[in-house]
Amino acid sequence: MKRHGPNGPAHQASSHLSSKRVSLAALVWSLVKAHSASYIVMSVTVCVTSLLFCSTLQVYMAGRMQDGIGKMGSMHTLRRLMAETPYRNVVMISTVSVLCIGLISIFLVLASVSFLVQDRRREFGMMRLNGASRTRIMVMELCEFALPLALANIVGSLLGSVLAVPMGRAFSGPSEFPGSGVSFDLRIRPSVTVLSFAFMMVVCLLGVWLAIRKLNKVPPLGLMAQESVKGAKKMGKLRIAISCLLVLLSLFVGFAPISLPLDMRCMLLVILVICTVYAASPLLVAGSVSLLGLIPEKLASGPGILARQRARRETAGSTAVALPVMMVLTIVISFLAVFQAGSIGGNMLNLQPLKADVIVSSDTEESFDELSSTIRDLGDEVRGADIYTTQTWAVENPSGTFQVAWQNGTDGLVGDGARRATAPEAVEGSLSDLGPGKIAVSNQNTDYRLGDKVTLIDRSDKRYQLTVAAIVRPPEGTPPLPMDFLSSADGLPHAGEEEQVLALISASSPSAISDITKAIRGAGIKGMSVETRSAFIDRFLQRGVSGQHALSVMIVGGTALAIIFLLQSIAIALSERQGQNRRLYQIGVSRQSIVWSAVLETGVNILAGALIAVVAICVVVAAVALAFSGIGLSVAYTPIPLGPFCLVGFLLLVIGVAATLMVSYGTLKSVGSN
Repeated sequence: MKRHGPNGPAHQASSHLSSKRVSLAALVWSLVKAHSASYIVMSVTVCVTSLLFCSTLQVYMAGRMQDGIGKMGSMHTLRRLMAETPYRNVVMISTVSVLCIGLISIFLVLASVSFLVQDRRREFGMMRLNGASRTRIMVMELCEFALPLALANIVGSLLGSVLAVPMGRAFSGPSEFPGSGVSFDLRIRPSVTVLSFAFMMVVCLLGVWLAIRKLNKVPPLGLMAQESVKGAKKMGKLRIAISCLLVLLSLFVGFAPISLPLDMRCMLLVILVICTVYAASPLLVAGSVSLLGLIPEKLASGPGILARQRARRETAGSTAVALPVMMVLTIVISFLAVFQAGSIGGNMLNLQPLKADVIVSSDTEESFDELSSTIRDLGDEVRGADIYTTQTWAVENPSGTFQVAWQNGTDGLVGDGARRATAPEAVEGSLSDLGPGKIAVSNQNTDYRLGDKVTLIDRSDKRYQLTVAAIVRPPEGTPPLPMDFLSSADGLPHAGEEEQVLALISASSPSAISDITKAIRGAGIKGMSVETRSAFIDRFLQRGVSGQHALSVMIVGGTALAIIFLLQSIAIALSERQGQNRRLYQIGVSRQSIVWSAVLETGVNILAGALIAVVAICVVVAAVALAFSGIGLSVAYTPIPLGPFCLVGFLLLVIGVAATLMVSYGTLKSVGSN
């Protein structure tokens, strides 16, 4: 595509500018047609980005407004309150997804639009030399980019709204709607469509405005020529100063002994690391490309030398290709590490004080008598045991669902030492006061005092008004047993939902642990799960990490956006290389060498982005490990998302290389025919 010849868009624009009879609209339209190929690629990218953002935002609003909850009017109070849980899950999952997709969209759209504007610097220089003012160029380019971008955003937002219904179905499974008694009937909201369109347009036009504003500071002759080394050095110094400041802030937040909550500290660190990578991307890519380019230069001789020289010379193109890779890996994997660290760290702090050596759990109380008999038969091997039955009940004023626990069958099972470790301890009042009309409350619930009245609601909407007779401290290290309320056997009937049995068994010696687990498993009690302390902790940690369904959505959405912007950058970069490839072919360079060099260049750029992301992620992981050490947890629990990183990075590399191969062969066909 000849862009600077006598028939190119730059010449057409300057000719139009010299004639006052041509309107701004006609000039803008002529530029859009002249750059239609680039705009088509960018419009497809922006359209898909708007589609993902709008559909996810529709799901978020549907969760907030609880679409479909109106069908629960016939449900009892307890079931209705329990049915609200999936909506909270939808909000949590979609919030993370919207933030991740929005963050990736902002960085990649800004970089993509800026790359297109920077690539036309000579065209703007000719306009300036022909008398166009900076303001007129700014207005003209904003209007020019607004036309295709607005069309792409409209189509993307409308398609995103239409596809919000199947997107909602995809969210309903991880949000645990099946079995809740309600269906997630998402309602499309036009206001969300308009909001999504406005957000994406602001991001796109902001990128245009920043790029044009930057070019307007350069003299016209400077725009006509290649960017001077002096100008590049000035830009490099400014970027180095900003990047160094961000690096220092990141290191301070991540490793300095400051009084910030762990979650807030990690999230702030991730944001600073992301901003650092984006701000320093041209400098980081230039250094990484020069380093990694040595590999193909040594191994692939001619094509490798050409690939490295092109990657080093065309820093804007290399940055455009590497940026989607480094940003999506840094954003997605860093958030993944932080979210997993939050789950693991919080659960470990709760689980570490667990004193029981063997934990037995079941979803039914039918096998309680058989379990009690088996524990008694173990004799001296059991130092003590506590068996609890738990159910979910509703509470009136304020309404909500809480756990009610019964401490059952402790006579003859529990020794004094074990009782202190795995039994509740009365902080105020006495457990002996429990009985009909009386209830004990966990000390974690500060809404109740001794003598207060509390109304519990069972699954049949029957209400029980009880008096708080004791404030208790639940057994430490048992997250499945928060013990919001504790009742005696004759205090409340077992009329709630989600019944479970939990037995906490303390062994008389380490060697007895194996005998206890074998005896209980050998009893053949139906539906019982028997675990040692370490196995119970590992399963609980794994369940906490695997239950973070928002992370899977974040990985898939972020990878999809990265692929889209990567393909756009490759297509535009290779399209602009047609003239250079033609000259190489005319002086005797074979097609295979040209294609092979393009593939190697793309591979080097993608690997450079991945290398930068590795360094950024290592900073986040090291800060998490230090935080774990500071709160008394082993650094061995530090999450290292190596699998997702390798999977996403390999997928981007394969798609980028395949796209380069296809586009290069396509463009070289016209070179050979000419």
